[in-house]
Amino acid sequence: KQALWGVVIVLGAWVIVNTALWLLTSKIYKGGSGDAKLGISNWYDFQCEGGGGTGDDGTVPGGPTTCTSFTYSGWTVCQPNGTRTRVIASQRPSGCSGGTPGSLQESCTYDPSACTSFTYAEWNPTPCTVGQTQTRTATGAPAGCTSEPDPDDISRTCPLPGVIPKECLPHEEAFDTASGGDINKKCLLVGIAMTESGCNKDISTSSHGACGIMQMKPSTANMTCEALRANPDASIQKAAEVYNNYKSIIQNYNSKYGYSIGTDDEIAAYNAGPGDGINPDKTKQPFALSSDCPNPPTPAWQCPINPVGFAQTQDYVRDVQARQNSCLGK
Repeated sequence: KQALWGVVIVLGAWVIVNTALWLLTSKIYKGGSGDAKLGISNWYDFQCEGGGGTGDDGTVPGGPTTCTSFTYSGWTVCQPNGTRTRVIASQRPSGCSGGTPGSLQESCTYDPSACTSFTYAEWNPTPCTVGQTQTRTATGAPAGCTSEPDPDDISRTCPLPGVIPKECLPHEEAFDTASGGDINKKCLLVGIAMTESGCNKDISTSSHGACGIMQMKPSTANMTCEALRANPDASIQKAAEVYNNYKSIIQNYNSKYGYSIGTDDEIAAYNAGPGDGINPDKTKQPFALSSDCPNPPTPAWQCPINPVGFAQTQDYVRDVQARQNSCLGK
């Protein structure tokens, strides 16, 4: 009997406690009525740094917090006034304001000798006769720059016959040898080298697989790309041999088609090959007879009407001849 009363007392206590808890949570989460009501507002992103305002019920922050962390851009180049600056790239916490960022300006040592970037006006006078001096002005240097442009970049003497561009000077002996002492041939080879690579033996392999200072394909030169790049003088000699070989081939087209083969055709052959047939894709090779320019008989590469794939070759020939003439002082 006593045990039964014990169970009743425990169950009664459990009912009373759970009823009280239910009433309390109902007040908090479901509203209820009266001044004792506890309401739940929106969630807040609490910041531990302090600052900010108070929430709607005075229990949570409701205003922006103070910024406590900053990231910055890189420093600018040192200016003539001896300062450099940076800007704030972002700040934390998100949505903050104020705070104390680090220095946005600092002293530095200005080095005028660092001002080496110039732009230039056109050479004057133009055209320039052999032996005449051309000049141009240098502009675009940063404010306060005291360094001067290279004298060779603002004054030059118009080329004398056989004077090659400075880029090709390291290989002048190779051009002399390959041309057999013929100044016209020497300047022609220089023109090809400048057009193909700017006389740069280390130029990257082209999209067509051409390599070295004269931009020849290994299959044409019978040399590997590595050899063409590593031996610019040998590459120049090989280019002269290829040029002479193609020249002999296209001379036969004078009688075959009635062409009047000239130096421009020889340059075109070096660029596009000496073929006179039809390609697998039905396009004509450079020295096939043009159907658009039949009178007088004209090789396909020369015809200005519907040049199709030969517009680049036409530009190439003009560029090489202009550089050849410059080398000759014309």
